Amino acid sequence: MLTSLGITVSDIMADGERASAGQRIICAHGNAAALHQGWKAVQNVLEWSCGVSGYLESMLSQLRQRYPDGQIACTRKAIPGTRSLATQAILAAGGIIHRGGCAETVLLFANHRRFLTNPNDWTNAVARLRSHAPEKKDRRRSGYAR
Repeated sequence: MLTSLGITVSDIMADGERASAGQRIICAHGNAAALHQGWKAVQNVLEWSCGVSGYLESMLSQLRQRYPDGQIACTRKAIPGTRSLATQAILAAGGIIHRGGCAETVLLFANHRRFLTNPNDWTNAVARLRSHAPEKKDRRRSGYAR
């Protein structure tokens, strides 16, 4: 954001690196007009992104006390215009992204039944999906394919 205003940015902390209270996380140099134009927007983005990372890191810490190999997968749903920031914040905290896009998996939900020729024939519906998207894996869980 700042470089688009002609501001030189230096001393940027690495993604996932923990900042101490009072520690500089970014340094910017440029003319006063550009700095005044960009500083508050950058502050808001950093606060929001660090909040997402911090909250996820806290949840992961609690999870791993009981399940050391546990993971938290976050959905791709985000506030409009923030998906890239949310994804980066999640990954920086150690989370993973569940279904980064619709192209990754094929889903068949109960509310799709009304569009099937035979709404109770899940076996045929799944077989048709498999034949049209053979590269997708079948990850049905008990209770989902009723």
